[in-house]
Amino acid sequence: MTSTIRSGIGNSLACSGIFPASIREMYRPRATMVSPKKVIRVLNEAKVRFVLMGTHGLGGWRSLARATQDVDVLVAKRDHAFPRNAEPTVFMMSNPLVPPPAAQVEQGATAITAHDNRWLRCDIKSISLIGNVLLRQLSAEADAVETILLRDGKLTEASASNVFIVKGGVIQSPPKNELILPGITYDVVVELARAHGMPLEFRDIKEAELRAADEIWVSSSSKEVLAIVRLDGAPVGEGRPGPVFRRMYRLYQDFKHKVMRAGRRESLPA
Repeated sequence: MTSTIRSGIGNSLACSGIFPASIREMYRPRATMVSPKKVIRVLNEAKVRFVLMGTHGLGGWRSLARATQDVDVLVAKRDHAFPRNAEPTVFMMSNPLVPPPAAQVEQGATAITAHDNRWLRCDIKSISLIGNVLLRQLSAEADAVETILLRDGKLTEASASNVFIVKGGVIQSPPKNELILPGITYDVVVELARAHGMPLEFRDIKEAELRAADEIWVSSSSKEVLAIVRLDGAPVGEGRPGPVFRRMYRLYQDFKHKVMRAGRRESLPA
């Protein structure tokens, strides 16, 4: 874990849930001060890696930090503006990509809806995804795979997926704009639909249309293409994965094995 203590506001940060109970106890509001040495010792015992940031007031923190492997010292002006001559940082990580279980693909999944209360630049994938995290938590607590989002009575996307609906055999999805973060799988689904002559339409989708859809899908790297068969407890269409989903799922799996996992990325015919 990496956490941040800024000179002068350590109390408020240390009281947050990201720190071990021993740290939070030290920083409960009181008149006495906590020494840098004690904080660093407790952090080390808790195996918490942390960063000291600031241009003044660090005093004893700095000398102790330099002697500790699990402490980084950064000097930056406390300001919202980007520092001049900032060097770009590249961070990469990898995890096993586990697709949905076969039973879930066959039977379909459940989802709930929620008001899309995020900011107005959802097309930017930043390190601050607290809105998405809190919205996904709603569905996790409801034993559902996703939270499908509605803003001003219209579908946007889901907390960690894009959303497609099917009505009368036509695949439909909201158009790309600043309220949606289009994913790689979203683009693959669109390419596959176009390449195989499946009717496709991009337009605003009202909440009533979402609830009356014959099929609802969510798409993402981890979910691939997954049918939603119950929304807010009500069945979607006939309450099972529909025929358009099944065709798209077969096309996606074929593309995944022949192109993606073969290390190739070919353009599909328009």
